[in-house]
Amino acid sequence: MHKAIEAAIASYGPHHPETIALRASLASFLNDAGRHGEALPLVLGNLESSPTPEHAMAVAVTLRALGRPGDALTHLRAAMTRLGQATSAESLGYAAALADCLHESGDSATARAWCEQVADAISSHPTTPLPAHADLAFRHATILMEAGETARGILMLRRTLAAEEAASGRRSPMVATRLRRIASLLLSHGRPSEATAMLSRAQQIAEAALGPNHPDCAAIRKALARLAQ
Repeated sequence: MHKAIEAAIASYGPHHPETIALRASLASFLNDAGRHGEALPLVLGNLESSPTPEHAMAVAVTLRALGRPGDALTHLRAAMTRLGQATSAESLGYAAALADCLHESGDSATARAWCEQVADAISSHPTTPLPAHADLAFRHATILMEAGETARGILMLRRTLAAEEAASGRRSPMVATRLRRIASLLLSHGRPSEATAMLSRAQQIAEAALGPNHPDCAAIRKALARLAQ
């Protein structure tokens, strides 16, 4: 792949779409393999060649994997600036990642304020419900609960679930996956009864949609068994 990139640069130049696509493919492979340090110059090269939100996000993801959330923030903020109003699926994904980086950098107060700002933007510009709404609400709930605001966090978890149901349908496997994530968060904050209720509903949905022998169903049954001990 490195040789292919070198050939593309020689033939087309470093900023040609073919070169950018090859760098992106290699960077994705390296990141998946945990070789983030090798991926970083590739994603930075793409950002220099084509300063799009997508390439800024690729740099931010790589920097976060390298344990540099503060540096990742710079690129995520640039991506959000280019995108403008944070109500599309793409921009909501970046907004959620930005909240994560702020939280990882130790600035939970700003992360929470950012989540609330985006939530206000969504309310002011109603659109078709998106899974990305649920992602952002889940991050907001996580931040609130870690700050000790359990009641607000649980309220936000309900909004998370409602957003997923509206986007995917109440009996969708995606809702079962969301319920499992919510259950895990509740359990980590000492609320096993609520976690059990979420997992029980996830089991019903998953078994109906996927069949009782699906690996996801087996994982849910195993989690419920642990909680019952």
